[in-house]
Amino acid sequence: MELNSREWALIIWLTALLGATLLSSKIRPSVCTVLKAALQRKLVWVVVAAALFTAGCSWLLAQISLWQQTNLKTTAFWFIGSGLPLIADAVRLHDKPARLAKVMRDAFALTAIIIFIGGMNLATLG
Repeated sequence: MELNSREWALIIWLTALLGATLLSSKIRPSVCTVLKAALQRKLVWVVVAAALFTAGCSWLLAQISLWQQTNLKTTAFWFIGSGLPLIADAVRLHDKPARLAKVMRDAFALTAIIIFIGGMNLATLG
């Protein structure tokens, strides 16, 4: 599994952003509060269940030769880029089930944006 220049650039930018937030004494307490909230037991179980579901679907598809090991990076990218935001939106559906159509529209819009960016030509990094 080899990373392309776009993925390396994303890693570099995220590392720089994380470093800047951890070095800032004004932002650091807020980051810690967000991490504590994100690591609540119920949220962790939801994410673990979604990850197990994704792994199970990948395994089943691999059994019928519709998923291959080379798809692992793409599967992880889609899980993080689309799956986790959809989990956050699904939590909001508890109060207003009628919002499902909006959540689905947003998911398709996010998918279209990711496909557009992913289809752009890669430039070399460095």
